[in-house]
Amino acid sequence: MKKNISNIAAVMLSALSLATVLGSCSDERSAMSGEGVLQLSAKINSDIKVESRTATEDELSEKAIIWISNSKGVVRKYQDLSTVPASGVTLLSDHYIAEVWTGDSVSASFTDRWFKGREEFDITRNNVTRVSINCTIANTVAQVEYGEGVDDLISNYTMTVGHKRGELCFEGRDERTGYFMMPSYDQNLQWNLEGTLTNGTVYTRSGVIENVKPATLYVIKVGYNPDGDSDDTGGGYFTIEVDERTIDIEDEVEITLAPQFEGYDFDLDEVQIGEVGKMERKSVVVNAVGSLTSMELNSSMLTSILGAEDVNLFAMSDAIAASLEAGGITYSYTYDQDLDISQLKLNLEDVLLNSLTEGEYSMDMTATDSYGKSVTKTLYITASDAPTLVEEVIDANVWARHATVTGLILKSTAENPGIAYRKVGDSDWTQATVTIDDTQMTAVLTDLTPGTSYEIAATATDFVSSTTRTFTTEAATQLPNAGFESWNTSSTPYLIYADGESMFWDSGNHGSSTMSKNVTVPSTDKVHEGVYSIKLESQFVGIGSLGKFAAGNVFVGEYLATVGTNGVLGWGRAWESRPSALTGWVHYTPEDIAYVDDENPGGVVKGDLDSGILYIAIVDSSTQTYDGTSYPVIVNTKTQEFFSQDDDNVIAYGEIIFDEATAGDDMVQFTVPLVYKRTDLKASNILITVSASRWGDYFTGGPSVLYLDDLQLIYE
Repeated sequence: MKKNISNIAAVMLSALSLATVLGSCSDERSAMSGEGVLQLSAKINSDIKVESRTATEDELSEKAIIWISNSKGVVRKYQDLSTVPASGVTLLSDHYIAEVWTGDSVSASFTDRWFKGREEFDITRNNVTRVSINCTIANTVAQVEYGEGVDDLISNYTMTVGHKRGELCFEGRDERTGYFMMPSYDQNLQWNLEGTLTNGTVYTRSGVIENVKPATLYVIKVGYNPDGDSDDTGGGYFTIEVDERTIDIEDEVEITLAPQFEGYDFDLDEVQIGEVGKMERKSVVVNAVGSLTSMELNSSMLTSILGAEDVNLFAMSDAIAASLEAGGITYSYTYDQDLDISQLKLNLEDVLLNSLTEGEYSMDMTATDSYGKSVTKTLYITASDAPTLVEEVIDANVWARHATVTGLILKSTAENPGIAYRKVGDSDWTQATVTIDDTQMTAVLTDLTPGTSYEIAATATDFVSSTTRTFTTEAATQLPNAGFESWNTSSTPYLIYADGESMFWDSGNHGSSTMSKNVTVPSTDKVHEGVYSIKLESQFVGIGSLGKFAAGNVFVGEYLATVGTNGVLGWGRAWESRPSALTGWVHYTPEDIAYVDDENPGGVVKGDLDSGILYIAIVDSSTQTYDGTSYPVIVNTKTQEFFSQDDDNVIAYGEIIFDEATAGDDMVQFTVPLVYKRTDLKASNILITVSASRWGDYFTGGPSVLYLDDLQLIYE
């Protein structure tokens, strides 16, 4: 076991600024008029040996959050280091605070760590202010050490360490380091040693490390004292001490901004379209921390100039440079040694662009800086002699039954410009209704067939473009086992899929079945169609006062673990379509709330009428992990980690509250519209959760019963 935490890593976040005008791209930057420039760096101190410096650098860069604030509040916020402009951070003269956070803020983890730092500084007119922030680990850190002789007295031992929001289990002589983010309401680390003595007796011993501090290591030492006074369990032979240590720093990983590309007065991420022989100069600017050591170009456009498709601007002869300039490619480069920043401006002149015949062209540009960072960006150019032209279809604009497409009017003489579409393979075109804004055409295509490929073409009087674009609509995918006909009731617990089928739905039966109860079961009592519906029956699960209230529930995902009387759930399944609504059939009988947990949401009291809930969400590709298993959302009732519709990964959300009893004996239909807060992103996963007791996550509710059947997704 290591006596001291080795450490590692230091991260340099450079938000550097050009203090002088660099190239014509900066023509608009005049005297700063009360402004100064911030040069920010940060060293982030870690406690583990970095196996891959590149991977560590990239990970901390992506997760970095930089806040800059003054007395009026936050004036700059950067999420991900790559969003910090390499051309610099310009601020008005004032007093500021800079904060840097990075890593993962997790209640308890063997791998995830969180770092933060803070520094005050002043900005003065026309001056560069350099600020260095020392970011320390914000976690409380714990390790467990066992002395010689312990294994002679106890076996199968574990040490559990944690607080009210999370805990870690060190099994045997586990030499891993545990990282804890302490909640504001609990500043104590609790530990519990459990094992089997040589006489077969189960031994347990607990303790508390009070008022723990961040950036501090607590080593729990379990020793063996053969001369100790022993009770019948032999526990007197153990000594347990806690050694508080500081975390040392030994090594550094330096992180700088990678070179950043931008189009001068145009979006480099969009195809640049122009009329043959009438195109204007295009300039690309590269800003970098440090000097540039290489700028490579690769394009078929170079062949007619150089007889080759690639060239390195920083390693070419004068003769090649002269040929490039004559062919219409020029550049300027400036490096500021004092600030250690540089800028390159690459120009594709009219003489080159207007030599292009009708067609599509691209140029790969790779910039490498003195810190070894290399970035490649591609400039796309389309030259056309047509009066109109369709643009590439944006993937996120294509849904199951509709799509938004765009085109350009290239010639002012174009009559009746428009966009036509058809299924791939069909011969006839359908003219779409377009809206025109200056030279931009937009059409919304409706009544499309899901899972079908289409093509679009630009049109005008007596003209249909030979250049077309294709897209494929999303499939109108439906939920597996949406009528809840497939079950395995011979298993413990009941499972919502038959032998040989894949799991899509799961329930809290895994927890309740430990007390011989299934809170979610198939039912023939109330059915819309088929043989079964699913019955969600909330109830107290236990014997006497030993147990907990359990809500009848079903969800898309998997029940991962039972921790004491709490559950850990993995929510969500892969899903690539975007529905507009969910419909289904329900019958609900609410009862008065009879069980209220201490940590229930405010305002819920015994005697109130219970309510049920169904909610659906479309989420992005991000995941959370529990014990090596990843899902879109991890719900942990012990640590109070739940899903929220306001989470950053949510693309769309819809819910319905069942707050009264269903009239009559029959099931009734319901519809839940999905509200999309992001339409620029495709779906990656779907979440659906249904509970007979709305506050069941908090072990709060009454003996309510909800029947559910025949769910169906609606696509419009």
